[in-house]
Amino acid sequence: MIDTSVSNVEAGSALVDRAGNTMEEVVESNRRVADTMREISAATREQTLGIEQIKEAVSQMDRTPQQNASLAEEAAAASEILQRQAAGLASAVRVFKLDQASAVHRRESMPGTAPAPQLALPID
Repeated sequence: MIDTSVSNVEAGSALVDRAGNTMEEVVESNRRVADTMREISAATREQTLGIEQIKEAVSQMDRTPQQNASLAEEAAAASEILQRQAAGLASAVRVFKLDQASAVHRRESMPGTAPAPQLALPID
C-alpha cells in the first residue's frame, strides 16, 4: 500500500509538473497574443494617420482646380473691363487725330477764320 501511495504521489507529481508546464505555455501564448494585438493597434493608428494625410492631400488637390477656375473667371472679367477701357480711350484719342483735309475744311468752315496760308516749297 505504501508502494502504491508512493507510486500515486509520483504520478500526481508528474501530472502537476505537466500541468505547470502547460500553464506556463498558456501564459506565454497569452503574452504573445497581447504583444501581437498591441502591434496591430499601433499599425492601425499609423494607417489612420496616413489615411488622414492622404485625405488632406486629395482635398488640397481638389481645391486647386476650383481656385484656378475662380482665377480664370476673374482674369476674364478683368480682360473684358480692360477691353472696354481701351475702346473708350481709342474713341477719346480719335478726336485728336485729324487728317489734313479735314483740318483745313474745319478751319474754313468756322466763321471769322482765314484759310491757313500755303507755304511754297522751292522746287530744285
